Amino acid sequence: MRSVSQAAFSALLVLAVAVAVAFLTLPIVAIFWQVGLDGLADGLASDVARDAFRVTLKTNAISMARDLAAARAWVRMILTNARARRLLRQAGFGLR
Repeated sequence: MRSVSQAAFSALLVLAVAVAVAFLTLPIVAIFWQVGLDGLADGLASDVARDAFRVTLKTNAISMARDLAAARAWVRMILTNARARRLLRQAGFGLR
């Protein structure tokens, strides 16, 4: 038998997932509702959309390079620092 707190947690979890799904799908539905499929295809071929895609690709590339550099720095720090390795091992990460 489930306790009241487990049932409340499950209900809260379902509500949170429903809100997240609505938050992610509502803008997409609004775009199709306002412009339609034909208008959306025409809009994606415009110069403004191409510029937006170009800016998005540039910022994503910069962000990924920054994240990769930060990850390499963290890995190097962990591999060269015995205290960091010990703390990660105690936390359950299997480092040698």
